[in-house]
Amino acid sequence: MLSKPPPSGGWIGVRLFRSKEGPGAKIGLVFSGSPAEKAGICPGDIVTHWGPQAVDSPSSLSDLVRRTRVDETVRVTLLRAENASREGVDVTITPKPLQF
Repeated sequence: MLSKPPPSGGWIGVRLFRSKEGPGAKIGLVFSGSPAEKAGICPGDIVTHWGPQAVDSPSSLSDLVRRTRVDETVRVTLLRAENASREGVDVTITPKPLQF
């Protein structure tokens, strides 16, 4: 019996890079109108946690986002680029647009 493929999951609308500052996923680009933009995520921010789960790398964040249901809201912990403070923002997952 074949198992069902995992759902395609959601999208937050960012381009990610490896963080030189340590574990996490550095935000390189935030797409206009995206869930990330609406949550206040900015280029240069480093995502350190997706809900209670630590983010080790861009690929781990991408995997966590893909496994999150559309319309679910997740508390994201960021290391802010402009002042090196930790902040939490709520991101609501949307379906991935066709152009992406």
